[in-house]
Amino acid sequence: MTVYTGPVFDWDRSGLDWDKPPYESSSPNLLALEAELRARFGGGNMGIHHDKKTSNGKVSEHSWGAALDHGTDQSMVDWMRGRGIPTGKVLTRAEHFAMVDWVVAHSAELHIQSIVDIGRSWRADRVDNGAGGWKIYNSTYTGHAHFVTTFDGWGDATPIADRLEKDTDMQPVEIFTFVKLGTPGPAYERTGNLVRYLSPEAWAGLGSPSPTVRRTRTECRAFHLLNECPREDRGIWANA
Repeated sequence: MTVYTGPVFDWDRSGLDWDKPPYESSSPNLLALEAELRARFGGGNMGIHHDKKTSNGKVSEHSWGAALDHGTDQSMVDWMRGRGIPTGKVLTRAEHFAMVDWVVAHSAELHIQSIVDIGRSWRADRVDNGAGGWKIYNSTYTGHAHFVTTFDGWGDATPIADRLEKDTDMQPVEIFTFVKLGTPGPAYERTGNLVRYLSPEAWAGLGSPSPTVRRTRTECRAFHLLNECPREDRGIWANA
């Protein structure tokens, strides 16, 4: 899990002809990323390659197939499904931000150099700005994120799972509120965190943690909490 801190390639000023191979098609890297995001989180591909200019007159990275618009909210998913585009589940705003943050955390492996998101933007060449490369950005985006690939990574078709194989087990998962079975639930359910009801044995296996803890996938399996750590906005699971 590595944040990309290398240079940001200026596609608009590159001089590359977007109407000649290989740039008249979608980046294999972004196709692999889209498939992973759809399976891991949800949403779907609203577009990678199409010739266009931005609102300020620059040529968009999409013209080189170098940008992915990944839609996540209900309106975007409905739009894609209406056109027969494969999609995953609709994401809440919190899940959307978790998806984008995951991309940043793995941006070196994913070859992502910049992101335009809902109300914010990220660039690899400003990761030392005190905000991890983020800044407030008054975009019109309401339900999708715009991911831009690096020049060197444009053609990487390696499946994302293979790139992250050594790192998968230690990826952090959502914050859960762990509650021992028999504990009244409503007060915990109002915390806004995911709630996980545990048997006394599972609770003891956690080593008497504080009510809210962060667990890795390895720990989830070790403690037999879940077969796979789920990615849901809310939920209650019984461990009888």
